[in-house]
Amino acid sequence: MPSYSSVDWTEDGLGNPIKMHGNMELRTDVLKGSLKFDGFVISDWEGIHQLPGDWPTQVRSGVNAGIDMMMEPSIYKEFETTLADEVNAGRVSMSRINDAVSRILTKKFELGLFEHPYTDRTNLPAIGSPAHRAVARKAVAESQVLLKNAKNALPITTQGRIYVAGSNADSIGNQAGGWTLTWQGGSTTNIPGTSILSGIRKAAGHASVTYSADASAPVKDADMGIVVVGETPYSEGFGDVGGPLWAGTPQMAGRCGRQGHAAISCGQGCRGQGLLRCLQVRGGRCLRPPADPRPEAAVRDRRARGGLAARRRGRRCCRHPLRDSSFQRQASRDLAAHSRTGADQHRRRQL
Repeated sequence: MPSYSSVDWTEDGLGNPIKMHGNMELRTDVLKGSLKFDGFVISDWEGIHQLPGDWPTQVRSGVNAGIDMMMEPSIYKEFETTLADEVNAGRVSMSRINDAVSRILTKKFELGLFEHPYTDRTNLPAIGSPAHRAVARKAVAESQVLLKNAKNALPITTQGRIYVAGSNADSIGNQAGGWTLTWQGGSTTNIPGTSILSGIRKAAGHASVTYSADASAPVKDADMGIVVVGETPYSEGFGDVGGPLWAGTPQMAGRCGRQGHAAISCGQGCRGQGLLRCLQVRGGRCLRPPADPRPEAAVRDRRARGGLAARRRGRRCCRHPLRDSSFQRQASRDLAAHSRTGADQHRRRQL
């Protein structure tokens, strides 16, 4: 699967990166040619939407670059129709189609999917069993990296006093991170498991443990102080610096109290006006409300000559932030213009 990233190794000083979803040199010449990869290549979620050009060009570029299977959850019918048109027009060869189909079918035959299309669920009850948890616990313990243990601070004392600070000490949700139960995860203690604080208390033996999430509790003559630092959970672009904000993050606290809603913010909070809309989330995916007024929604739904608009790559509201520089600049201009409009409307309402 190619990534959303780009590569620019020409070193010509022009700055002409090539999206990995459209990189024929790496996908076909190197991977399938030099490395003799005999599997099939699948795109990332709507990965070809980030390629330059209109929709037919994106489809053509992705397929000709060597992608054999497209992940198109929303507009797969348009993809099939467009690809057929490209083949009939001679812009995608039948040999390229035959190569993709044969690669996919070969792996299906090798996996026995035609004889046994369903998974073997014989061992399903064993998932989460004590034996599995013991292996998981061992893997976690052995993957820890101790950077420094000055003055034999570890193992922790089992006598005296221990002072624990930091909200992440008692948040299994923050420990688990994104893609835990839901897409973005959540700062919740409703996930089964052992928090860091619980583990400390268990390992502390007879020592008394004082916990303060914000370190405001008085510090007595503690024999040991433990500060647990970390961040709230996220997945994909929501953890990027300057990326979109999620309703569950501290930055959005108090701006949108509706459970299961996300907010795209440009600095004015989630007020349901203009760009600052609450987006209801179901199953970990953002759903745009009806009659979405945002500028990128209008771009998304506009039909361009020969197919869907090239900027449809920004179709999903927050699954993956756009990293295409030209589109980011246009999006920034749209955001600024729409923010001014929203602010003007808000002032008029106040008057």
